Amino acid sequence: MRHLISPLDFTVEELDQLLETASDIEKNPTKYQDACKGKKIATLFYEPSTRTRLSFEAAMINLGGQVLGFSEASSSSASKGESVADTIRIISCYADICAMRHPKEGAALVAANNSSIPVINAGDGGHQHPTQTLADLMTIKSLKGRLDNITIGLCGDLKFGRTVHSLINALLRYDNVKFVLISPNELKVPEYIIENIQKAGAEYKEVNKLEDVIGELDILYMTRVQRERFFNEEDYIRLKDSFILDKKKMSMAKDDMLNDIGTTALYSKYIFGELNAEFLDTDEEADITTSSRQDFFDDDERYVVLKKFIESELAQIRADWEAERSEAGEEEACKYEVVREWYSGLIGDEKKAAKQLFGKINQLTVTPDEKKDIFKHGILAFESLKLKNELSALQDVQPDNLDIFLSVAGRLDSIEATYYYQIVKSRLAVIQRMKEVVHGGDLEKVIQRHLANNLWLLDPAWDRDTKLPSVEEAIKTQFDVINAGLTREEQEARLDVRYQKPSGKHVIIELKRGDRTVKFIELIAQVDKYFSALTKILKKHDTDEDFEIIVLLGKRLDGEKVDHDIESKHLRQLAEVNTRILYYDQLLANAETLYADFIAQNSSLASLETLINSIE
Repeated sequence: MRHLISPLDFTVEELDQLLETASDIEKNPTKYQDACKGKKIATLFYEPSTRTRLSFEAAMINLGGQVLGFSEASSSSASKGESVADTIRIISCYADICAMRHPKEGAALVAANNSSIPVINAGDGGHQHPTQTLADLMTIKSLKGRLDNITIGLCGDLKFGRTVHSLINALLRYDNVKFVLISPNELKVPEYIIENIQKAGAEYKEVNKLEDVIGELDILYMTRVQRERFFNEEDYIRLKDSFILDKKKMSMAKDDMLNDIGTTALYSKYIFGELNAEFLDTDEEADITTSSRQDFFDDDERYVVLKKFIESELAQIRADWEAERSEAGEEEACKYEVVREWYSGLIGDEKKAAKQLFGKINQLTVTPDEKKDIFKHGILAFESLKLKNELSALQDVQPDNLDIFLSVAGRLDSIEATYYYQIVKSRLAVIQRMKEVVHGGDLEKVIQRHLANNLWLLDPAWDRDTKLPSVEEAIKTQFDVINAGLTREEQEARLDVRYQKPSGKHVIIELKRGDRTVKFIELIAQVDKYFSALTKILKKHDTDEDFEIIVLLGKRLDGEKVDHDIESKHLRQLAEVNTRILYYDQLLANAETLYADFIAQNSSLASLETLINSIE
């Protein structure tokens, strides 16, 4: 049994599935008319509600179920002192599921903890409103086609607005969602919500004026200032009209040309024209247009009829337009001989899907070079999806049909090789660019900043160690102790993360500023501390795994002019404590040589790579 107390009670995958189901219900209501036949929902509304309560009741009836419950606390045993816990225990005997609204934060959770039936939180004070959030997510997705890569402005009462809190928490789980929080200082979003945003690493800002930011927004979420959330009438009266959305403010928003028609399809960027309709303005009837002739009276019956007609016409235009663009996309892609040959080799649904892919790519507003690159990656992605479907055929492999296995294995090798070839070329481009833009001491700063996330600069086989978190924590703790003897610069430069080679060897990386001359006597003293600590820690955890300390320098030990015999002696001493030295310029040169050699030796690594590289 599961409850819905917070939007976070569902995973992102479950949310996406739920929204898809809701969309299907909207399109095919008869399909679900008996989905809840024989079931009852109890609507326990301890505070007044119109839309939320009736939404639950209508939904249950539309799904074939029945409704029981109360619409205010005074009509229930709560008026006689009965607790929420006691009420839900009783209700559990009568209903199959419960939707509850309560003025006190946490009441829904109390109910869930004492219930033998699922509990849906329909709003608990100024805390959460998850079902409203589900409706909001569905609205956003229907308008924008996505829940990621959006900038959303939340305006009004952000302190007590539980719908705001729930929506923010839900959207934090999607990529690249930016929040613009618009409210008077007295109604700012609670600190715990800000902490959630910061913890998720999402971008946000708090402002006091809607006009300053409305042009940045993809979505504007307006809330009312709620009288029932205030402790005194004076504060409510002072703030209730803080934010009113009018046409002047809307004129500053992004230009969604056809928004009033209920669509933001791609063609809204291109379509224009003039509409002639004499019935809109006749002497016999009042004007349908405003006195400024800039807008319509949207409740006029003639406008309603016109709007429906335009919606229908635009839907047909869109269908025809997308069909034309798909045909044009196929023609555009097949200009490349290799693509044409690849496309002609597809059959059935594969060919149809590829045509749709070409059409979508052709609809993008990008430069010819960008479109060419998208065609390349589109083909690679298409082949990957084909392979995914083909893998299911492996379960049917028998000794007499090993050709299936060989075919799938061959395609897998080709795709993997192509991906790695692309990765190597990208890494070479990164190295080359680093060499071009960096001068003097900046080189080391760039490497220091990126090394932790780009270990391939050191060794393509290296990866983060995940086997022994307890050892890693112990090392980090011990390093905190060691840090006491380091300078501030050394503490900031050194990486506090250890790595592990596939062989099992642990690798500790010590970074020094590139413009600093390091004395051997200082370095050996520091390395001795690391060696002693690591030896002690590994012994404590009963492991004899090997480890290595790498020191990255910009300048040579003890300066540029040093006796080679002394230098060799120093290096031997460092080797005795499992330490070796690398230099930043050497690091880049080694990485570049390694990957350049791979490219040179594997230029015809895969047939798929050959196809992609032939699109010029």
